[in-house]
Amino acid sequence: MRKWGLKLGSIPYKLLCRMLGLFVKKQHRALVISNVKIEDNAISMANFLAAHYSLEVDLMLPARDMAFVKPFLDSRIHLYPSPRHMCLDWTSFKRLSRAKYVFLTYQFLYAKASRHQQYINLWHGLTYKKIQRLRPYDGILVQADYTVAGSEMTREMNAAIFGVPKEQVLISGLPRNDQMLRSRDQANRIQKKLNLDSYSRVLIWMPTYRRSNATNSTAVRKQASALFGVEDFALHRLNRILEENNAVCLLKTHHVMEVEEEGKTFDRVRLIDDAWLRRHEVLLYEFLACTDALISDYSSVMIDYMLLDRPIFCLATDVEHYQRTQGLCFSPYSDWVPSALYQTQDAFFEAVEVFLRTGIDQWQAKRRRLRTAFFLHQDAHSARRVAEAVLDGD
Repeated sequence: MRKWGLKLGSIPYKLLCRMLGLFVKKQHRALVISNVKIEDNAISMANFLAAHYSLEVDLMLPARDMAFVKPFLDSRIHLYPSPRHMCLDWTSFKRLSRAKYVFLTYQFLYAKASRHQQYINLWHGLTYKKIQRLRPYDGILVQADYTVAGSEMTREMNAAIFGVPKEQVLISGLPRNDQMLRSRDQANRIQKKLNLDSYSRVLIWMPTYRRSNATNSTAVRKQASALFGVEDFALHRLNRILEENNAVCLLKTHHVMEVEEEGKTFDRVRLIDDAWLRRHEVLLYEFLACTDALISDYSSVMIDYMLLDRPIFCLATDVEHYQRTQGLCFSPYSDWVPSALYQTQDAFFEAVEVFLRTGIDQWQAKRRRLRTAFFLHQDAHSARRVAEAVLDGD
């Protein structure tokens, strides 16, 4: 199918969307878009809609993810490849235009074909970092009729971040956390499937994505320091601590980072990426449920992981620089992370070693207090709340 020559988001393209949308018959159907990568938010939302509502449900995602995700989906969901290179073919445009409800997980430059369409911004996480309106070089805004949040605090945050009225932000929680919480009972099965059941503890490390500050581009450094988000990281020391305590740590890289030697870091520290998840037929938020602790720095996954009520270690050695160049929503940052803010490797290694040796959860009280601030609801029914607010209230 020949592609149109107009870029998504341009004024001529928006006008064309409106005009051509008049010729596309609107249907009682929902379209869930996960156009950058497959998101657990998209899977959980699509599955709930297909199982509980009498409407057609389409899921649009990258072609590389289609075969992988199919076993996790309700059989009634229709799968389609998302547009590439920021332009639409006629078939994709019709799928967008005919849907009454469009659920987004990333920025997607598309003008509504009809004022009767409802756009719902699920996004891909609550945030510690400044994004969208709070970060000048993120100039592309998500325009939606509804945006999700986890609490009154994050409702106000997301209203400012996405530039929408607070009344349009739903305190629903994130659908992807439904998957994580429901997978807790399957932790042993998942560990066995991934050959991780022989370890006393499984740690997951998910550092945030760092832009190239000099150019505001998405350039990625490939050295080990970039992978861990820590300059001159003592990888050998972490490996020794893990080995002495029969533990393993899997470093999950951001999806834009290239992993050249997946799984080959050290015996007890292994690199994994989205391709690894696909090969092992496991979803990210399903995998999180089988881990015993999380390590991160500024990633939104720390917020979600609080719902599991398991230890989190926040290692961030560049807070002042990150605040100045990237931007954080909270100050002082140390008050808002679900552990101590470890700013040296020595303090971090000592804390991890104490946990692995004794099992003591030093920051449980602080984590639970923050969990309440970020989440009004701490259950596995976020997708239900989104659906009820949007579809039942329409």
